[in-house]
Amino acid sequence: MVSLGQLRGIERLALCPTYHPLQLEVATINNSLEASNASISGSRELEQVIFKLKNSLVELRLGDFIWDDLIIYIAELCKELEIVEFNSSHLSDAAISHLLKRTEHLTTLDVAGCSRFTGLAFTDVTTETLKATKLRWVQANLGSHEVEMVQQRISRDLNIVNCQIIANANKTFKAIAGGR
Repeated sequence: MVSLGQLRGIERLALCPTYHPLQLEVATINNSLEASNASISGSRELEQVIFKLKNSLVELRLGDFIWDDLIIYIAELCKELEIVEFNSSHLSDAAISHLLKRTEHLTTLDVAGCSRFTGLAFTDVTTETLKATKLRWVQANLGSHEVEMVQQRISRDLNIVNCQIIANANKTFKAIAGGR
């Protein structure tokens, strides 16, 4: 069993595509949020891990056990995120839009494993609300028309230069155990 106290300072977190209970020794987190008493997304264990890593996490790769509420929770807490990879059929453009509005250090967004992502997340942000201005790489499961729309929106309307959009309709999910 892992104690939450052992999770300090972790910068990279990758969890496999199938959710397994994390077997954490649960202790109350007495900060501004009583994480042990409330569950924002329905996964109290995962929320506690994210809460504990909120100041150090720069890379996050999550599988199919996540959904919109958890991504919004992550966007609100993890201000240092640079790289995210989500592989969930439960995520929508609304959650990704929220992430784009909160993560100013984000350089890499991989949502190719998110079948509900259509690219509309980029139409929901404006130059005033977008914080992810350092975005350089977006990988998504999009058709040619959607890729063109996203590329135009990012480069022309949001003024994010040098951001590469990679359409990957055939992404095969792989369990990532640390890095690529």
